[in-house]
This record gives sequence, structure tokens and C-alpha cells, in this order.
Amino acid sequence: MTRGKKNIQEESCFEGEKEEALGYLWNWLDIPTEELPHGINYIAENALPLPRSKKDSSQQSHKISQVYPRWPVDIRFLLTTTHAPNKENFQLNSFCILMRGYPNILQIDEVSPWKSGVEGYVSASLEDGPSVDFLAPLFYREANSYPINIWVTVYLSALALEIQPAEEEILTFSEGELYEMKLKDFLQKNPGKTKKDFPYVTVSTKHMTAFLPAGITSLYQYRAKILKVLPMDPFEDIEMFNLLVLLTGETPKDSLTVHLYVKKRDVHKYTPKEGDFIEGILWMFGTTHFMTGAFPTSNSIVE
Repeated sequence: MTRGKKNIQEESCFEGEKEEALGYLWNWLDIPTEELPHGINYIAENALPLPRSKKDSSQQSHKISQVYPRWPVDIRFLLTTTHAPNKENFQLNSFCILMRGYPNILQIDEVSPWKSGVEGYVSASLEDGPSVDFLAPLFYREANSYPINIWVTVYLSALALEIQPAEEEILTFSEGELYEMKLKDFLQKNPGKTKKDFPYVTVSTKHMTAFLPAGITSLYQYRAKILKVLPMDPFEDIEMFNLLVLLTGETPKDSLTVHLYVKKRDVHKYTPKEGDFIEGILWMFGTTHFMTGAFPTSNSIVE
């Protein structure tokens, strides 16, 4: 179950309301709003500036992005500020995170920069699969890496806002493409029978993946298969899982695979295992470079 592609000449590719806020992040990390200024000051004093690159967008004048901690880990805080020429003071533009993601080759359909001047939303699609909207936390640096209608390697990651073991359901269909296909097969194998003898078809969700918009751009309802459970150190004293999950598809052309970051306390007594199916709500992020733990891929089309 996925959402399909749209004709980008007729309507926007983005699904849901394009909120330009990071409140979900601070709620997920359990950081009270009143403690943010202290955290920002500490990170500004101890963070490592991201190096500039020839691939950077020219629109990043006087902006500096820093990451904390300094050493490469799966998740790092991201602090972006604007510095006036020849002045020591700076203006805070964004306080977000960078996460290690999994490479997916996507066609860029539409972009939407945030008013902050840092982040942006990107809508892209697989060759034979669904479209996906994601938050690009370094859009101001990567804008040149998202050319419309061009195939790009995007590293996708997600925060699990909600998660639980997926329960099996039995779905019933009495119309539609699947029903018509099964009906045709039934009538061919059973001469003398009619449509009345085949009122519906049932399908189990046991091994099914699902990926559907949740009403806000880059938020999705998901039913995913865990491909790997990767080791991960605590993030700011939060015990976590890094799950490599398949959100949809079966082949390289139609599959969407991401690193899903899960707080251990959110799964209660459940311990995720390879091969399990999980479901919930996730928040999708993406980047083309400058990401923690990023690694080159031979399938890159646009760098």
C-alpha cells in the first residue's frame, strides 16, 4: 500500500500540510523548551563546523552549520547560524539533527525551502514505486543537489514517533483490480460457476508493507519489515535502536529503505528483531551529503 506519483505540471507533489516547525523533534527527545537556550549555547561552544564544499549552494552566504558531538555517530545535533561580516555576534537560524541514512535513488519532483533559510521540503519518487516527501535539514547547502526531474542518490532516515509490533489483519475485497484478477482465475478454473459463487477475496497483511501520508508533509503511517538491527550508542543518554527497514517494494526500482531511529522506552517490553514487521508513525529526513556516517555509493547519479 503506497501513494502514487502525481503529474507535477497539474498539482503540487507534496502531501499534507507543510508545517515549518521542529516541535516533533524536541518532543521526541524529551527536551523542554525552556532548556533549549542552554543546550544551544553548549553546542555552539563545543560543535565542529561542517566544511564547505564545491557542491554547496551559492545561497549559503555567511551561514555556518556545526555538528555535535564532533566525532561521527548515527545522530548528531545540527546548529546553523548566520554571521555578519567582520562581526562576532550571530543569529540563530536552526537547531535540528543530522542522521545517518540509507541511499535510495530518487527522481526529484518538487522542492519547498523553509522561511528559516536553512531547511526545506523535497518531494521525490522511485522509478517504479511511490513518491516520498522528506525534510532536508541542510537544504540551504544542498539546493543545487535537488534538480527537478533528475535522479539523485538521497540518504533517507526517519524518527519513529510511534512504533509497535504489526498485527496481522485479514482484508476483504469485493471489487477492484485484485478482485477482478482473482475472479477471472476462479471462473477459468471452475466452468459453470458465476460471479455469485465468488463474492470476495481475502488478503492477509502478515507480510505486507504500507507507507501512507499522515496529514503533515514528511510524516507517514508505516508498516515496515526490519531488515537489520544495527548497534547504536545512546544519544544524549537515550537508549536507542537503529533499524534498517523496508517501507515498500521488492526490487531496487520500487523499494524504499531507510534507517529508522527508535527510542527503546517507546517499544516497552518488545525487542525488535530482523524479519519482524512493525507499524506506527515516522518523520522522514533526507540529505545528499554532509551527513553523519554517510558512505559513497556506486549508484550515485548526482553528487
